[in-house]
Amino acid sequence: MNASHRFACLLAAACSTAAVAGPLTPPGPPAPTMKTIQEAEPRTFISQADVPFTITKPGSYYLSENLSPAGLGDPFVIRIVANDVTLDFRGFAIFGATEVTTALDGVLVEPERENITIRNGTITLCQDKGIDAQLAIVVAVEAMRISRCVDDGVAVGAGAIIRNTHLLNNGGAGVVASGSGGVIDNCVAEGNGSVGFQTAHSMTVTNCAAAHNGFGFFAGEGATLQNCTALENTQRGFGGGPALFENCTATRNAFDGFNTNSGSRFSNCTADENQTNGFRVAANSHLRDCSANANTLNGFAVATQDSRLDACSANGNGTNGFSVTGSGNLLVRSSAGNNTALNFSIGAGNLAGPIVTSATIAASTNPHANYSQ
Repeated sequence: MNASHRFACLLAAACSTAAVAGPLTPPGPPAPTMKTIQEAEPRTFISQADVPFTITKPGSYYLSENLSPAGLGDPFVIRIVANDVTLDFRGFAIFGATEVTTALDGVLVEPERENITIRNGTITLCQDKGIDAQLAIVVAVEAMRISRCVDDGVAVGAGAIIRNTHLLNNGGAGVVASGSGGVIDNCVAEGNGSVGFQTAHSMTVTNCAAAHNGFGFFAGEGATLQNCTALENTQRGFGGGPALFENCTATRNAFDGFNTNSGSRFSNCTADENQTNGFRVAANSHLRDCSANANTLNGFAVATQDSRLDACSANGNGTNGFSVTGSGNLLVRSSAGNNTALNFSIGAGNLAGPIVTSATIAASTNPHANYSQ
């Protein structure tokens, strides 16, 4: 191989190597690979320096510390004027009053705002309401403790959802729900000045307890109450309606255990040791498999018309087991024993199955018979 041919081969090899190696200019500095705080945690925090704070945009907000009013007589600590907002307390609290500052509401939701969630914290000592959302729509209150507010603990509008919340020692109601629909579940109202739970039309209330309030439960028209307990309230245990009551218990209330509006329905409910009647039955009501025991007056007091009592029991009450003084009422398949005056006091104009005693039970074949022990 001559010298010129060898040089040409070396030049071609060098060019080939350069093409494979790529450009010799060094790259710029490395770009950031970590997310920003807002990208990693797309929520807005609220601190004491922000109070009073108004939420004006949809999104997720959270408390970074306990909050209290900035001035004397502030209308709110936090106000929500946007739709689609989540406010997470993250275990922190709003104190509605300090030694030198006060606020009317802990959280104020403006009228007609929609899809608001408030959760995971405490509100106390507000000069009006803990959460004032009474004209808002579809507000959820979850895992809150609301106490010692001058008026109501929580006031909500149509379609509200309240879960796992404790309403304690508020001057007004624990919960006031207006509008229609919605759910209250697994909540406790204790020591509130007026009513533990005042429910909206067609609302469902489940697994709730009302103790030591003025009034236990006041049901809206068409409401359903299931597995609820009213204990030692200073007025009635359950009222309002017409509503459906299932597996509910009223114990040691200062007036009637159950005293509701006409057309209510009761299934597997119990009234024990109330200071007046166990059940005071309004017109056109239906009671099935209910019991009333050791109440100061009557187990069942029926002073109106056209109600039906089926398979109920009354024992150890201070006056009568069943006192039926209205007209057009029906009493069948029920039992009573050890009541102070009469087991069955059935007025004229009512219909009842025959009263069977231990002396006549063997001969009884009537499927609608009532039993007196």
